[in-house]
Amino acid sequence: MSSSLHCLPGTVVSVKDWPTEHAERNPDVPFLVTPDRTFSYSRVEQMVRRVAGGLAPRIRPGQLVGVAASSDVGTVVTMLAIPRAGGILVPINARLTRGEVDDLCDRLGVGLLVGDPAELDGPPVEPTGAGPDDPYAVVPTSGTTGHPKGVVLTRRNLTAAADASAAFLNLRRGDRWLCVLPLHHVGGLSILIRSAHVGGTVVLEPEFESRRVATLLHEVRFASLVPTMLTRILEHAGGPFPGLSTVLVGGGPLPPGLLDEARAAGIPAVPTYGATETAAQIATGRPGEATVRPLPSVDLRIIDQNGVSLERGTVGEIAVDGPMISPGYRGAQARSGPYRTGDLGILDQEGNLTVLGRVDDMVVTGGENVYPVEVERVLLAHPAVSDAAVWGADDPRWGATLHAAVVVDGIDEDALRVWARARLAGYKVPKVWHLVDSVARSAMGKVDRRALEGR
Repeated sequence: MSSSLHCLPGTVVSVKDWPTEHAERNPDVPFLVTPDRTFSYSRVEQMVRRVAGGLAPRIRPGQLVGVAASSDVGTVVTMLAIPRAGGILVPINARLTRGEVDDLCDRLGVGLLVGDPAELDGPPVEPTGAGPDDPYAVVPTSGTTGHPKGVVLTRRNLTAAADASAAFLNLRRGDRWLCVLPLHHVGGLSILIRSAHVGGTVVLEPEFESRRVATLLHEVRFASLVPTMLTRILEHAGGPFPGLSTVLVGGGPLPPGLLDEARAAGIPAVPTYGATETAAQIATGRPGEATVRPLPSVDLRIIDQNGVSLERGTVGEIAVDGPMISPGYRGAQARSGPYRTGDLGILDQEGNLTVLGRVDDMVVTGGENVYPVEVERVLLAHPAVSDAAVWGADDPRWGATLHAAVVVDGIDEDALRVWARARLAGYKVPKVWHLVDSVARSAMGKVDRRALEGR
């Protein structure tokens, strides 16, 4: 494991920019593997130094610098070079339109957008020590519940998250981690940082293609997926996968039986939980478990609306603290106290966490609380249902009426209603059904409830 920074309370140390340490210690170890080339740590470090040299004259210290985060080597090099040159990295969704990019940059205060790294070549910039609490990146949130916010992640945050993940998963030098998550999302960014931190190898795919990814699982030790990706991979998976240690599955509700189906196919899939504000993974399950447990150095508790900790077995808001938690949002007041995730959850007596959905997603209908994720799990358990999302709409009589958008094959609303009534209390059964071709979701698989509520 890297010794650049160990997040001990009160310790102030200098941090080397990734991937410098392993370029010096393990220069020939592959850092990036693409479909057609392999790039060693020393090669990537050389590229980062030259791009940083081209960027340095254009960047003011502490300036936010945006880059369209495509999944290619040039983009990775640029992302690593921006902090080296004195800027703060802002990874931007490469699928956004120019107007959307301009709007995001205006909101976050991005001062410079950079493109092709070949145009940024300059005299090599040697790595210099940086403060652990200096911002490394400002990562936009997904924006599925409103306008994206810029989450500040420091070197300490990213290093602590990498240390915790490595300790829980036993991630080691040379381990290969498949990256098919978008690099503008903290899930993809964290794979780069975790691997660079321990001297691991990132198997970087330009896009998700289920048949190819099913093949690549034979060649890696770790992978990160969203549930819809895993579902599609299972159509092609040909196990066993003897070298595959763990596949983290997160970013949205897990359909019932999906993890069991994966394990039956030889894929060691486990649930994982995290957020942009937590530098990704903070709680993960073990094979055969549906719940997740906090990673080392993560303080996770359940609180009420006043921030008071609740007893085990009580539903409340998930709050977390630890060295990987962001100090706050760009342009906003710094965080004080634990980070309130906005997610509902419950801890059992052993400290295992079940996530129930967003606090704002909870629907109060006729005075009863309904958690949409619970209803979605029941609907997704129907063999003719491939996707589902549940939400509440204002109702003058009941306070809210429960709606469900469902992707089905060969059944109608009556069949869905009968299925739900047999498995849920009456007030949890949706009153309004929408049979749809697809459910609006983000790139990470999260339901876009704003789009659904506008139906």
